[in-house]
Amino acid sequence: MKYSVFTVSLPTLKPERIVQEFKKMGLDGVEWRVHEAFHFKPEELEKNAAYIKKLTADAGLGISNVATYTKITELDLSKSLIAATAAMGAPSLRLGMLWYEKSNTAYNKLYKEAKDTIEKLVPVLKQHKVKLVFELHHESITPSASALYSLIKDYPPEVVGALYDPANMIVEGYEAFAFDLLGPYVAHVHAKDVMFVKDDKGKWGRKWMVLGDGMANWTNIFTALDKINYKGYISSENITIGGLKETMKEEEHQKFCLETITKEISFLKKAEKETLGK
Repeated sequence: MKYSVFTVSLPTLKPERIVQEFKKMGLDGVEWRVHEAFHFKPEELEKNAAYIKKLTADAGLGISNVATYTKITELDLSKSLIAATAAMGAPSLRLGMLWYEKSNTAYNKLYKEAKDTIEKLVPVLKQHKVKLVFELHHESITPSASALYSLIKDYPPEVVGALYDPANMIVEGYEAFAFDLLGPYVAHVHAKDVMFVKDDKGKWGRKWMVLGDGMANWTNIFTALDKINYKGYISSENITIGGLKETMKEEEHQKFCLETITKEISFLKKAEKETLGK
């Protein structure tokens, strides 16, 4: 399998430095964050696509995925992002699925809206030879493999796929048969960790953890990925360290983030080797 890092972990590093640091880590690729805050704005991605492609390739890296937060129902912007993803030479694009818990809208209505939107995007995806991936995410209308499969099963896995996130599914949506059901639709994997803890008032809640310190069972995950002959990217997505930038000096924070990412990639490679002997 191949390894990349989702740049959400590095909010204060410029793209030019990120690719050099990832090259030193021996990574296979980079998963670029596309967001108004960093690293590239969604509205400007098309005009920056050639630069991003060259920047990444010159460092000897591939682009594992283009990770946006744009809702699929933002049709014009979604079409622009599909074109940008193709121009970057990236295999897949994450668009945001519709949220259930934050919407106050009936599930069936949201489901139909998502299905109708995918139908409109499929010709654009085929035209640009880009795969649209949806993240299995708690609080969305597709927190589980079965929920997502029902939404995408009418389309070939070359066009739409699943971004499998084990930690998200610990929060909501875990199914033992997930990989068996999704099979060739598994297009990308996020690696982070989570556990449930009580706060000082005794209320239970989730806490995002460094890989290996939470509940995700990577022995089982690697075994399941191998069973479906998955050869794609596993992308470290530490969403805790970036938020610590307010508590440290910038240089200290950047060093901490890079060291944490390096340890997480080592953890994943060791887990893969111990599990699969590869």
